[in-house]
Amino acid sequence: MGMVLCMRRVPDEAEFRALSSNVDALADYLNDAPEEDYVDFDKAWQALHFILTDSPYEGEPPLNFLLQAGEEVGEDLGYGPTRLADADEVKAFRDALAKLDEVDLRSRYDPERMVAADIYLADSLVDEGEEGWEYVHQSVPALRRLLDRTVETGATVAIWIS
Repeated sequence: MGMVLCMRRVPDEAEFRALSSNVDALADYLNDAPEEDYVDFDKAWQALHFILTDSPYEGEPPLNFLLQAGEEVGEDLGYGPTRLADADEVKAFRDALAKLDEVDLRSRYDPERMVAADIYLADSLVDEGEEGWEYVHQSVPALRRLLDRTVETGATVAIWIS
């Protein structure tokens, strides 16, 4: 199955925090998001993070959002607890990502460097050529829409790896 990073808009932070003490209720909440409030990065999450930050796990805010934003909330869901990013973090990331168009993102895609940095599944990206880029990039349009919607509504975002 593998490690999959997901993100969902959280319109009611108090409700989310109340659910966070019950692993099953939290998992149900996270996975029952309406399509427009949910992004599944599949196994391309670390490659996308690397494209944004030039770092396997760290990087400078706000572009390190995927792996560093938010506070840990609730129990471990398998690969750590869910992180809850506040409205200010979401807006800062949305604004920084908006400055990077598809050409900018594509120019940062370097599977050979990802292999050297030990990025999750990078070895398969080298072999796939342009299809590798398409796989890594596939969630970016949905991410942009989710961030816009989240900022417009003043909501927060939950981020987790399952």
